[in-house]
Amino acid sequence: MKRLNLNALFKRKRNKTDRGNEPAVTNRPSLLSGISDTVDVISPDGLFFPDWRELLEKKRGYIQTNGRRYTRIYQILQHPSQVYMGYLNDLYSIGDVDVSIHVFPGDPDEDVQELTDLLIKLETTLYAADGRQTSKDALIEKSLMDTRDLRDNISLNRDRMFYVSTFISVSALTLEELDRKSEELERLAGRKMMRIGETFLEEDLGLIAASPSGVNPIVENHSNFNLAAGTALFPFDSPELTHPNGTFLGRNWHTGAPVFFNNFIGGNELPAIHMNVFGRTRSGKSTFVKLLISRDACRGIITWVFDPDGEYGDVMDRIGGKEIKLMPGKFCGFNFCDVETDEVEQINHLLSKIEEVKSVLLYMMEQDGRFPLTPEEESLLHQAIQEEYEEKEITDDPDSLWEEDPRVGAVGLRKKEMPTISSIHQRLQSYGKGANRMVTRLIPYLRGSAMGIFDGQTDVSLDQFPAVSFNLKALDTLQKLRPLAMHILQNYTWENFVKRRLHLKKRVVFDEAWLFTKIPQSLNFFEQLARRAAKRNTTLTLATQNIREFTRSDEGKVVLAQAGVTLLFQQQRSDLRAIQELWELPDGQVEFIRRLNVGDALMRMGEQATAIHVEPTPYEEEFVFTTAGEWGVAPKTQTATADEVNEFAETTV
Repeated sequence: MKRLNLNALFKRKRNKTDRGNEPAVTNRPSLLSGISDTVDVISPDGLFFPDWRELLEKKRGYIQTNGRRYTRIYQILQHPSQVYMGYLNDLYSIGDVDVSIHVFPGDPDEDVQELTDLLIKLETTLYAADGRQTSKDALIEKSLMDTRDLRDNISLNRDRMFYVSTFISVSALTLEELDRKSEELERLAGRKMMRIGETFLEEDLGLIAASPSGVNPIVENHSNFNLAAGTALFPFDSPELTHPNGTFLGRNWHTGAPVFFNNFIGGNELPAIHMNVFGRTRSGKSTFVKLLISRDACRGIITWVFDPDGEYGDVMDRIGGKEIKLMPGKFCGFNFCDVETDEVEQINHLLSKIEEVKSVLLYMMEQDGRFPLTPEEESLLHQAIQEEYEEKEITDDPDSLWEEDPRVGAVGLRKKEMPTISSIHQRLQSYGKGANRMVTRLIPYLRGSAMGIFDGQTDVSLDQFPAVSFNLKALDTLQKLRPLAMHILQNYTWENFVKRRLHLKKRVVFDEAWLFTKIPQSLNFFEQLARRAAKRNTTLTLATQNIREFTRSDEGKVVLAQAGVTLLFQQQRSDLRAIQELWELPDGQVEFIRRLNVGDALMRMGEQATAIHVEPTPYEEEFVFTTAGEWGVAPKTQTATADEVNEFAETTV
């Protein structure tokens, strides 16, 4: 094999200076010769070309750069008869593919003359047919019409002709991988009705033509494009992401430009509003979600978070949110028996509420179906719940939820007290022997017991907070309580958050979502949100390190498919193949994910992809980092200055 320096291919020796006709000064450095130009930047250390006899034996050519990479050059010899915007984009899905397009404008006078000559030939051919109509004659007639229209448009300066040469370079780390990619490229070109060919035994010229040098030494083969077709060659895809009124997520990994994202922009830009955030432990995914919540709050987006590890308390404190700690033996602050008025229909839907309360109590007493009640017991339970609401004169009428405030000095109405587990338990006791089993089974869920965290009158209004987190960490000590808590919290979230205040933009976040997939009710709730929450101006955000828990079930796959945007942070290498298959990622994007640093992510929206770097401000570092020293930066201890707060607010609005 012979070794060549790329400069010998791209650069000529300077035998003259730029000063008129002064004699050249050789073997002597100058000021200009010490400045790097574009060729110096793009040139590898060296090139290796195999011997031509070796190429003839293999019948395939290649070039080796820097002793590490193998490259093969193709030229598009024939484009499809019809082209469209982005018709070359599929080539990049192979990975490590570059396309270089050389466009030469034609001379209008010469083009008109050549088209006139072609018209004469076509008309002569038709005349020679002497009226015999064949399929070939029909094609000639169509060509005649198209050629005449093109000539007339060029002559009237409404169109132009361009001569296009397109080169494709495919690279890989091994010859075997290069052959595989080459075969894939050839199959893809065939499906697109393109004819391509290697620059066989002209690899040096092909490399020049395929490089960003602007030089094409292979001018024999070109395709004819008019102005409309020529516009399809331009790379209209942009790596930048800027949504109007979007939240500042970070900076473009390639350009450093700010990335603004708006979950609710809708339309063609983002048809689906849900978001997935995937990454291994300490990749930056939870930090990203905390930044998203805090910055969303500046834009009036309300967020409810399911927090299994108790990490969001500091975020709630800083943005004026509310952390609800669910702890064994301590009332959580809200009553799942509360009735809320449907804002659209202006009705209470009391029967639906009775069924909802009944389902929760059945879950408690039957322990997820392991100890079912008899039909008679279920009937008594339904009767007890209904009588509780009737006693308080609560009906479908929204006004029935309110009463005169009896407190001394109070003026106006207050909301009525609602049924509780304790009041329903007492009513069941009054039914006697037929309800004894239910009475006994409800005792562990009464207030004061370890599992009595939902027994009481609501003493906090969650509507007043820009964000709410449900801290579930303490429930780890009582595993039986976690499924029940999720069942109640999810029903409460749907009825009191998703279905209400429809004019507001809302977000439901599940951190470490893979933990919830082990609870069947939670997986069903994910699917319900994915399918129905968007109609209620609510976006679902799932953050998880274990994607396989979702791909094991049909419900999980539906949830992933409903997301309009997916952020892929650092991944476990064992998960990369599954991720590539699930989202049909090109090899190039998989390789990019493999080399990500902490805080970097690939952001995919449909077929588009943007690389971003997430970085909190010094003010945000105090409350978004999960552990000290995360991302190599210790959390700050000083208070943020007014300038920092103002800069943060201006950036996120």
